[in-house]
Amino acid sequence: MRTRCGTIAVMSSTLGFGLMLLACKAQRDVAPPATSLAPNVTRPEREAPANLATDMVVLFERVLPSADSGAPVFGPDQRVGVGARRWSRDGTYLGLHQWSVNGQMHVVAETGPVSEPLLLVRAGANDQATWTPKSALADSSFVVAVAPNAQRPTHVAVAHAEYHGDGSTLTLSPDGTRYVVAERTAIVVRSLDGTVLQSVPHRAADLMRDERICWRDASSVSWIERVQDKPELRTLLSDGTVTRLPMPALLHGDDIQFNSCDPSGGAVTLETEHAIVALDLITGHASQVTELAPATNDDAPAPVHSAVGGRGQRVAVGVGGAVTLYQRNANTWTSLWQRTWPERATKDTLFGALQVAFSADGNRLAIVGGTLVVVGPAAEAVAPSAPPSTFDVELPKTFVDAGSRVDRADDDQNASSHASWYGQLPTVSGLAAYPHELLHAFRDEPSGADVVALALEVREFAGHVPPPNASDAALATFARYLMPRLFEHWNGYDPSEKTTEREPAYSLKVGRTDGKPWFETRELQRDGCEPYDGYTKVVVDGHELFVVRALTYPGGPIQGWLDKFFDVPFGVKVQIARRQGPTMGPC
Repeated sequence: MRTRCGTIAVMSSTLGFGLMLLACKAQRDVAPPATSLAPNVTRPEREAPANLATDMVVLFERVLPSADSGAPVFGPDQRVGVGARRWSRDGTYLGLHQWSVNGQMHVVAETGPVSEPLLLVRAGANDQATWTPKSALADSSFVVAVAPNAQRPTHVAVAHAEYHGDGSTLTLSPDGTRYVVAERTAIVVRSLDGTVLQSVPHRAADLMRDERICWRDASSVSWIERVQDKPELRTLLSDGTVTRLPMPALLHGDDIQFNSCDPSGGAVTLETEHAIVALDLITGHASQVTELAPATNDDAPAPVHSAVGGRGQRVAVGVGGAVTLYQRNANTWTSLWQRTWPERATKDTLFGALQVAFSADGNRLAIVGGTLVVVGPAAEAVAPSAPPSTFDVELPKTFVDAGSRVDRADDDQNASSHASWYGQLPTVSGLAAYPHELLHAFRDEPSGADVVALALEVREFAGHVPPPNASDAALATFARYLMPRLFEHWNGYDPSEKTTEREPAYSLKVGRTDGKPWFETRELQRDGCEPYDGYTKVVVDGHELFVVRALTYPGGPIQGWLDKFFDVPFGVKVQIARRQGPTMGPC
């Protein structure tokens, strides 16, 4: 149909969605930047990457504390991070950094070569770090470029934008050299050092305040603005031109916006009232990935998060506690992988939904929900070493089996104070997931105690595990490396330091028994609202590393029961004196 300015409507037939391509000659927008109407062509759909695997399995799963509930972030060489923690492509825990603080700083992206990674961090105005520029205003927010282990940023850019805790308003370019961010009245493209490369004004009232801006390709970005209450797709090209494209009628909801961006560029997902839709920013092709169940009985609908990857050929959808990975097959979408999490997995996550993200090549999917799960090609999976099926110990009197932490997590009747101690995470943060828990026992009377036994794979600590004949000094070095990775309160502890305290806050003993290197520690925590005494034994036995952790109230007795957990399972009696902590100090 021809109109006054020569508009030709070209509708896509895929699932009833389509984009109207306009052929009017270039015209000026109300805002200052030059604009042009989209060309009247129908482009062929882009080819899918040739290396996308279809046999997808869980490559590794790692435990997270509830504080790390944000979206996963992939970096070079398929490293992945969540909050302040990072893992290598094979799941090796790389430890903590200081550049993620809930409510203040959030890692949005990781770029750079593998040998010199660089984090992009969004920081809010309430952050009073020493690196805050003197020129910053009280309501400024910042984009920080920093090496993970650096004490100060490499670059700090003052981004005049409202700070959003999830960092969703910043997107890294496909080549990792630039980022785009929505500022107060402009869409701004910056280099990693913060230099403004492009800036195009937008009408702030028409731009969703938490809108995602996605990369169409390596040199252009797209976003949604509303024109006369209708969403319009806009694209800023490298020459400063802004193209305008009306959205399909079925994408005209009140709050239609990009739900996720493809890290390789060119594709986005959108959430409508009834469905998740994939939109190709290059071809203008839109298709429904999956329907969303309507809310029932006046209940709010389940929170939804989605991710798109593989140049628009893959979409992951997290609805409440379930995640499904879809693969495009011509004009339809096929489920490749699915998993459901227990209800408690979403309680502490951002916005109450499982967080999902694809790697740059679309071959890996990271999911955050109580644990970090990385899904990838079956060909890349490493068979886990089977941990012992039992922990051969007869529980001392007054102790009871707490059962599976996963099963117990949703049982309010069992969620008593023993289930959460200040000094111990439910399982080892950053390392092996729930199936490696061998035992969890506790007692409430006559004095509280909580004992957990774990079996971890030695290969998770490759290059650090001592040999059977290791010297005392080597075992002390191993303890200094391992304990902060098991329990963060041990950060900064040096067992070689001498102390004159009669009851030091931290103590260490090492030894070897029947070719098994081991060490034992005691920590006395008296600060804060939840003081405790912590006792830990670590034993290296072949391909397994055993961690037995016992907590008591300050000064709680350990005679008659601690050795049954520390010695009996390993068939040995260690001839060392184990002293219970004092009821007072240190502070």
